[in-house]
Amino acid sequence: MPDHEAGLRVDRDGDEWVLQRTTEEGTVTSIRLSAENVLGLIEHAPFLQGLVASRLPGAAGVNRAVFAMPILDMKVGADALDEILLEITLQNGLHLTYAVPGEKAQEVADLILDRLAQLRGEIPTKQ
Repeated sequence: MPDHEAGLRVDRDGDEWVLQRTTEEGTVTSIRLSAENVLGLIEHAPFLQGLVASRLPGAAGVNRAVFAMPILDMKVGADALDEILLEITLQNGLHLTYAVPGEKAQEVADLILDRLAQLRGEIPTKQ
């Protein structure tokens, strides 16, 4: 059994971070990252996720691939700028916090309520 595991990992090294990619053959490629670099990667992750998923082959009759991460918990708060803070904990333990302007929060809340009503059969789905 090899003493390495293929994949990606991020390790802390002093004030910096090291992103390592290990191949199946055990070759390791590393890149040093600042905290700002890591936060930038996190910020771009949803875009990259959608971009990659859109290029995956879908099952017959499927319009596009969707990669969804199951939510374990959600909390709603407010910040000093009167934005809604949506704190999400994913099942893998990752915590994400989004600042949502009030008008967007209302729009999202309405869309969720409409979809729930459709799922419950309270209103017909739009074809």
